Parts: sequence; structure tokens; C-alpha cells
Amino acid sequence: MWGYQPHSQAKTNHKRARKVVMLSSSEEVMLSGLQIHIHPSNLHPVSHLTLPSLKLLSRHFPLEYRCGNSALSYELFLGGFPDVTSVDYSSVVVAAMQARYAHVPKLRWETMDVRALRFPSGSFDVVLEKGTLDALLAGERDPWTVSAEGVHTVDQVLSEVSRVLVPGGRFISLTSAAPHFRTRHYAQARYGWSLRHATYGNGFHFHLYLMHKGKELSVAQLALGAQILSPPRPPTSPCFLQDSDHEDFLSTIQL
Repeated sequence: MWGYQPHSQAKTNHKRARKVVMLSSSEEVMLSGLQIHIHPSNLHPVSHLTLPSLKLLSRHFPLEYRCGNSALSYELFLGGFPDVTSVDYSSVVVAAMQARYAHVPKLRWETMDVRALRFPSGSFDVVLEKGTLDALLAGERDPWTVSAEGVHTVDQVLSEVSRVLVPGGRFISLTSAAPHFRTRHYAQARYGWSLRHATYGNGFHFHLYLMHKGKELSVAQLALGAQILSPPRPPTSPCFLQDSDHEDFLSTIQL
């Protein structure tokens, strides 16, 4: 995940420095995520808050679909985000990345679980995750009917994202999961955000979900969200049609 965090002591007549922290999932098949922490003064239209990060993501999402050993945080640093903190669940990955980018002192790595972020509430203006939820749901047998454990795990992550967002903050989720699989997870009133969806890519599409904290979900989205809280319906019994032993279909044929 990425997120932008304000520097409270920055001078008002200069652009505030932007700090970036990168997180990944807690599964063995860890995918990268990043949080980009932006001060509200830098949040203009949605298109502005994704630059240059979305240009970088458009290259990295298909290729760097692995955990915290991606060069994405470094490219974000080169793209204008001066203070980048990358967070991964694996201490091995963290140590490797610290050694790889030891020549860039403003790039930092920490070990953290995305389900229990050690950030104060209201810390981030923007949270951006890339494939983290996909990794957490990779073990599900049926994407149409997510297990209670899977629903709980995703809720832990999204509750943490909502908690660390400031009022008016944005959560951007980049994933290969289409709306009929993912919208119901995001569309929970308790997170306190609205939801928009877009696609990008040629042939195989990736999906971008944008949540805006402080705005409301639509009635249709709330209805979708309610489905995931309902117990799954038991499978219907098959219906067999039995013909009468005295039925004579041949006699009814008109030649």
C-alpha cells in the first residue's frame, strides 16, 4: 500500500514534503502494497493524487506482482516522493531491501502486518494497495462465496485502512479482481467511504477502486455489501422429472 502523510512542521510557503510507506500482505505469497501520504493541500482532482505513482504502477503492476522486493518504492522516490518507508511482513525481505538501497538514506523499511498497522489513527491522506488483498484471498476455493475467515481477514485490512485515513482521505485499491468479486468487500457502511471503479490495461484488464472517506455509498453498493454479511444459501436439491410408465410419445407424433 502507498500513503501520503503530512509534515506538520513544514513551512507554509513551500510545498510540504511527502512521505511514502510501502506495505505487503502477511501471507507467504506476499504481494506489494504502498501508502502514499499526501497533505490535503496537494489533493486536487483525483488524477493529481496518482501522479507520478499511477504511471509507475502501470509498469509495475503486471511485472512486479511480488512482495516488498519491488523497485517501485525507489522509483517513487525518484518520481518526487522524498521520504519513502517500505513495510513488509517478512523481516528477510526488509533486510534485503535495506541492504540493496543503503545508498539512499531516505528510503526506509519496516516489518509490519497490514492487518494491524502500527500507525496512529488519521495518519494518512491517501492509502494505495496493489495486490495485497489478492494475496490474502489467494487460498479461497470459491471466489463467489468467500469463506468467513477470508471475509474477516479482508475486513481487518479495510478497517485498518479506514482507521488510518484522515477525513476526506482516499483509498486506492489496484487488483485483478473484477467488481462482482471485490465491490461487496469495499461496500461496507462502517468504513465510512464512497466507492468508484475503473479499469485499465489492454486485453486483460486490471481494476482500480477509489474510496473517498467521508462520502457515502450508493443504495446499490450497500445492497451488494449486505450480501457478504448474509450466510450462504444452502445448495438447492436437484429436481428429477420422472415420466409415466404408460406414456407413449411415439403415438403423438404427427407424420
